[in-house]
Amino acid sequence: MSCPFCAPQAWEIFYEGPLVLGLWNAYPVTPGHALLVTRRHLLDWFAASAEEQAELMAAAGPARSCIEAKYRPDGYNLGLNCGEAAGQTVFHLHLHLLPRYQGQRPVSGGETDHLVPAPAHPHLVISNFLEVLREQLESALSFDFCARLALPDLLLIFAWVEGMLKRGGHLRAVLQQPDWEWARRYPGQVELFQATSLPCDYYRIRHVDGRESAWMGGPAWHYTLLGRDGQREVRRAFEGLLTRSDVTPCRIGQASDRNVLGGEG
Repeated sequence: MSCPFCAPQAWEIFYEGPLVLGLWNAYPVTPGHALLVTRRHLLDWFAASAEEQAELMAAAGPARSCIEAKYRPDGYNLGLNCGEAAGQTVFHLHLHLLPRYQGQRPVSGGETDHLVPAPAHPHLVISNFLEVLREQLESALSFDFCARLALPDLLLIFAWVEGMLKRGGHLRAVLQQPDWEWARRYPGQVELFQATSLPCDYYRIRHVDGRESAWMGGPAWHYTLLGRDGQREVRRAFEGLLTRSDVTPCRIGQASDRNVLGGEG
């Protein structure tokens, strides 16, 4: 398996130094979770030169500025893991910059702390995100999403989205295992794409009254992106997926190539 940090996608890179790159974490634990990685493929901190170690730490300042240009964290954890026994799961030297937000409780496990959202946190979707999605789809006109979901959850979403399609709505979905036969029932309204891997879950809905909703997530959490900037961020991330070489369209008849949601949001 190739190293994910040796050949990052262009949209993942937010900082470039002589010896170090800044990457948005493909599986973020909190909003704005960033990684600083060495350009050279090195096992861990102790394999790096003094110059690489110095630049890795110096890049934390610019990385923090990039995070705070998009998010408003209340604090940070900086972390290095060296070796499997220490929790390292990607064996290419990397420094975590993990934004922390009031109202989140850390639970140990994995390479970084996983977070359980506190109910009062303003940016996190409460309860089961599928319940939130079902409610949102009741008034949806267009729906773009990519997700790493089990088949039962995908079947639920497809069942809920049928009401939108019967209203003349449109769906675009990027999935690792799309249900192509289902999409044939809605020629011209559904565009499905297959991806070998997905960096994050993205959801963006335009409602019949002109409102828009946008949120993103990981395997165990989802959070709402508020306002036009948040909607634009999800749209650009979704559109970026469609340009990747490993994302291929499913030919299902008359599905349009146009941007269903349109505009910058």
